[in-house]
Formats: sequence, C-alpha cells, structure tokens
Amino acid sequence: VVLVSGEERIAIPLPQHPDSPAGIDVKGDRMAISDFYGHRIILVSDNQDVTFGRQGSGPGEFNHPAQLRFFGEKLFVADAYNNRIQVFDAENNQVLSVGEDDDLAGVIGLYVDEDYLMATDFENHRILIYNRKGDLLQILEDRFQNPTALIRSGNELFAGNHQSQSIVVFRRR
Repeated sequence: VVLVSGEERIAIPLPQHPDSPAGIDVKGDRMAISDFYGHRIILVSDNQDVTFGRQGSGPGEFNHPAQLRFFGEKLFVADAYNNRIQVFDAENNQVLSVGEDDDLAGVIGLYVDEDYLMATDFENHRILIYNRKGDLLQILEDRFQNPTALIRSGNELFAGNHQSQSIVVFRRR
C-alpha cells in the first residue's frame, strides 16, 4: 500500500497482501482493508495486524467484501454478494447483520454516520437507508443505474452511479 501526500510517498507494510483491495478506512492508528477476491478483512494498527473472515455465508464470512467503515468501536462491512452489511465489534465478532430481509443484490457502497447506515443495492438500482440498529427507514429508487459509492456531507448525499457514469446528489431540505 502506498500513500501519496504531495510529493511524499509512504509504504505501509501489510501482514498479508490483498488479492483485490476494494475498500479502505482509517481511524486513528487503525486501518481496515477489504480483500474483495480474498473474502477477508485485513486490519492494521500500531499494536497488531489481524486478518479475519473467509469465503462463506455465515457470521464473519464474506462473499466479496467491498466498502467498509469504522464508526465508534465498530467496523461496518458491505458484504457484496451475501447481500448484507455485517457489523463487527473491536474483537472482530459479528454483532449485527443488516439487510438480509430486504432483497438486496450487490451491496457495494456503504456509509455510516451518527444518524444512518446507508448501503447501495447495485443490481436493484437503489440505496437503502437504515438507522444504526439496522431498521430500514427509507429506500431511494429514483435516478440510479447501478449505484456504487456513497458519502454524506452536511445535507447532501452523493452517490456514484456506475451505469450512467455520473454522481447523483440528494439535498435534504
């Protein structure tokens, strides 16, 4: 992994090389990398390097993990083709699984903040908005053609729209 800051490049050694890094998030001295084809998560920190998960559909198993996000002491992972979001505690135990009853098909993008857990539903052309407990609050189905990445900034939600090669912006009033 190489970080670029201006002209400076810093190589960060990983405990294992990801087959296909699909998502990355950093919180303090902790970095999480999802290995899409390796069906696992690589965690790197000053104190330890940990790899967890394997291919499968059970708790803590993945079928192509994509975007991931730290929030508080939890790690949220878009488990793309298990069609769910898995939530892990600081010891890498699954504490919540979200979306399994919502007919998801390809959870690629993920965003978490103090209010919401949002996920892209790539194949169904929509975004699902949950509270952080996993209760479905809203489905956004308008204007999407294979949504990918998500980010919220203030009153705006930005979503990558793969098929139309665009960004969709929703503004909350």
